[in-house]
Amino acid sequence: MRTLYKEWDNAERKMFREWLGGMLNVGEVIVVFVKKDETTRTMLCTTNSDLATPYEKKTERTVNEDVCFVFDLEKQAWRSFRYDTLTEVRLQIGKEQNN
Repeated sequence: MRTLYKEWDNAERKMFREWLGGMLNVGEVIVVFVKKDETTRTMLCTTNSDLATPYEKKTERTVNEDVCFVFDLEKQAWRSFRYDTLTEVRLQIGKEQNN
């Protein structure tokens, strides 16, 4: 699978990770990525503490800068994805009001 992330140099990858991390911290982000079993997954996620339940450490995790750890708003659980499997990132600014 070819993705832009794989084609970027280390500085570009770092800039993207920081940008996406900032967007996740602000609110809801839709990410589309390819899972290990080669199926595509769309996930509405965040790292915003007002939207996510606190993370409870169950095991020690080693930090891997190629993996993004997020709160899945639909499953109400913490999940992760690899940056190099991302095929799409969508942001929603504000929420539509149903009147």
